Amino acid sequence: MASTFRSRLPRAFAALGGLAVFIIGGTAYAMLTGDADLAEAGDCVAPDGANNVKVVDCGDPTAKFTVLGKEDKVVQAKLEAKETCSAFEGTESAFWKGVEGGNGYILCLGPKK
Repeated sequence: MASTFRSRLPRAFAALGGLAVFIIGGTAYAMLTGDADLAEAGDCVAPDGANNVKVVDCGDPTAKFTVLGKEDKVVQAKLEAKETCSAFEGTESAFWKGVEGGNGYILCLGPKK
């Protein structure tokens, strides 16, 4: 029985190692591409296609907005509501990302600082 356990242990470590590489790789990719999921208050964002934004350095000439705040776990319909981003003074625009018909988040955007 002990030999069977030992033969499975390296496989378990290999699987955990593979998972760790996947998670670290995904996080690194998101950071390098400026994925909006990583945006926080104070970050600058630039348009990235018709329906997306990406985090960029505030000195980047493509930077158009500063993230004033982020509202998590909201449905896309809230983006149309008047109370959207009302807690973040100076909001000029908002960006929603999530699962259609489900929850996502809203970035409340103000002028680039």
